Amino acid sequence: GWGAVFFDYDNDGDLDLAMTNGFETDRLETETPFKTDPTKLWRNDGGTLTDVSDLVGIDDDGTGKGLLVFDYDQDGDLDLFIVNNASGPVLYRNDMDNGNHWLRVKPRGRYSNRDGIGSVVTIVSDDGASVQHREISGGSHYLTQSEKVAHFGLGVSADPIQRLKVRWPSGIEQEFFDVAVDQVLEVIEPESPFQAWLVEHFSKAELFAGVVVDRQADPDGDGLNNSLEFGLGLDPKKADSSQPIEVLSGSAKGEKILRYQARSLPRGLGIRIEKSEDLQDWKACDSSDLEVFSAEETDDWGVKIFAARLLGNLPVKYLRLRVILED
Repeated sequence: GWGAVFFDYDNDGDLDLAMTNGFETDRLETETPFKTDPTKLWRNDGGTLTDVSDLVGIDDDGTGKGLLVFDYDQDGDLDLFIVNNASGPVLYRNDMDNGNHWLRVKPRGRYSNRDGIGSVVTIVSDDGASVQHREISGGSHYLTQSEKVAHFGLGVSADPIQRLKVRWPSGIEQEFFDVAVDQVLEVIEPESPFQAWLVEHFSKAELFAGVVVDRQADPDGDGLNNSLEFGLGLDPKKADSSQPIEVLSGSAKGEKILRYQARSLPRGLGIRIEKSEDLQDWKACDSSDLEVFSAEETDDWGVKIFAARLLGNLPVKYLRLRVILED
């Protein structure tokens, strides 16, 4: 088909399928029986797709070249719009009133793109038994684009959503708890990954006071400022006894191995290891100084434990790890 889309038209929590088709040709109708192939809707019944086109009144047999879904009348269910070649478009307004509940999430990017394209929205039901995912797409169908909203059908339960998570293209993650159903929720991305990290770890009162959230502040007094705590994926309110860089003996005589933890930082942010002989003049280590040979994943998003080999006989007495932040 020229257009196909999975969407939850009956808000029961599983994805149904709609498709439009049609092909313009100079050949006889008998040679191209799909020229007026009608638009179809299949209802998902627990994993089995049932053709309900006639049941719900979808009978357009134009030369379909695209379709999209959106909440045309803003009543909480998804409507279907068909684009036909050489004839007018068709709008099927969804007036199903089956009592099922819903939630619509509108991402608004600030650090990522404004429409939140590439964002993944996940909801977990109140009992934790149901998990649904939606990705905001920028290329839904041929010649058409569905609305950039994550729509969730919730079935008969009116209980709040236990947990809602938005993962942005920037890597920022936001979580919301006990979210009310039957609403349109606009989620605004924080200004930067660092800002999102602050919101995750500090209360509104602490953020408002402004003292503990400065990049050079050290709320837990462990000698690591907020910039380093952020870059290393640490908790800024819990003192860490280990140093950012651990120097170990390698397998060969005189070989030194550096072991450090760092976050994979997006766009304009980075981790840098610097060297010095006198604690005054610091220079960045480059590929001729260090060879990273392993990166071990951790449970925290974007945080890895790296192991690097210190190359050559460098006149290095001191090493430090810095986080370069550019908002």
